Amino acid sequence: RVAEALRQNGMISADFMITVPSSATILLTSRTSGELVLSFTENLDGTAITKEDGIDPNTETNLAAQVEIWKAGATFNDDSIITRLHSPYDSATALTEINLSELFPVKPHLPNPAHIDPGIFSTWLKGVATDVYLEYYLRYADKYGSPSVPEALVKSDDNYFVIHGAHSADRDGGLSISLYADKLHNYRNLVGVNFWKPIGDGQPDWLYIWTKSALTSCNVEWDILWDDGTTTNEPYSGTAFDLDINTVYYIRSTPLNFAFTPPSTGAIPWYINFKLLGDAGSGEVTIATIKYKAMVQTSWERYLLFDNGLGGCESVLFYGKGKESFTAKRDVARRTRTSSFDIDEGEFVAFNAEGQKEFDLNTGWIEQWYAEHLRQLLLGDVWLVDFDNERFVKLLCDTESVVTSENDQQLFSLSIKFRTAWVDKASNV
Repeated sequence: RVAEALRQNGMISADFMITVPSSATILLTSRTSGELVLSFTENLDGTAITKEDGIDPNTETNLAAQVEIWKAGATFNDDSIITRLHSPYDSATALTEINLSELFPVKPHLPNPAHIDPGIFSTWLKGVATDVYLEYYLRYADKYGSPSVPEALVKSDDNYFVIHGAHSADRDGGLSISLYADKLHNYRNLVGVNFWKPIGDGQPDWLYIWTKSALTSCNVEWDILWDDGTTTNEPYSGTAFDLDINTVYYIRSTPLNFAFTPPSTGAIPWYINFKLLGDAGSGEVTIATIKYKAMVQTSWERYLLFDNGLGGCESVLFYGKGKESFTAKRDVARRTRTSSFDIDEGEFVAFNAEGQKEFDLNTGWIEQWYAEHLRQLLLGDVWLVDFDNERFVKLLCDTESVVTSENDQQLFSLSIKFRTAWVDKASNV
């Protein structure tokens, strides 16, 4: 009852932590570090008051933690500091917390644009996504004094890796986990089963993986399910390749076109299962897969590439009815009319005229899971895949919210608006 009465007094509980460590004992602990001089008046019968001077946990003036993030280079001389942080300690816990999540210079890494419509090549199309990850370590020490100076900065025992990306708060498990590599995509529905991603004939798409072991004799192949029920296998017969450990790779995962050898006359490919194969030291295994659904080409077909939020970039097929437009804006000023006024000059003058191309695109009918997956288009960087010129054209998303409209066959579609990420002074191509 006495401890409860003390907690009811806001002036006391603001400055002291009030606890009952044992029966018939009430402990008041100062919330403020530093020397605290107390005086007592003992006038409670049968009650003893004991004053015990505490020990200030901050024995040094201006005590704080200094933490440095270092990028690990190939050699000692290649190491470089990313940032230096300072944070005071909590005197009650002797701890401090620092959020590092937004401090690393990582960003989406675009695939090689030459992989969009490649010519002749001898090994399958791949590359290292150097921008999307980095290796780092920490240096840390106490700092104190006037002025505050750090002690010798201790290096962390291990190096760490950071990959650009994030998770939604209600994620269903995060990355796909395997013994050999983590797939930096999430093509899974609510029950954890990978869904079929729609692609067009010749659409470029890429698998991004984080390798957890060294892989040798790697190659790719596709299992094709045809409309007659037959399944065939299409291996890539080029030179095998190796993948290093602790590296993010992008690997083209779609075939160059749908010109597979049909099992029967007139057979049409329906589903395409991409597989990355490799040897992790005990024979060939499947490293990663992506499941595709072959779509019929339309006149509105567009391919976009977007940052998927997990460290990878994914292409998406917009084959529903869409449109392109051009929007211009300008400043206008009025000139004073004089006796020399002539209508060929006018009274108003326009200046700073500039315009942007706009794309109002529709996915066409897709599965619910894929429609929900494509909400990421509103959050990440987006590029138009310029197939003819083999380049990525930066776009900005102009849509703030999407509603997945549903038809009577439980299919869904998304309509999203984009505009070019620059302004033009002329519209001529």
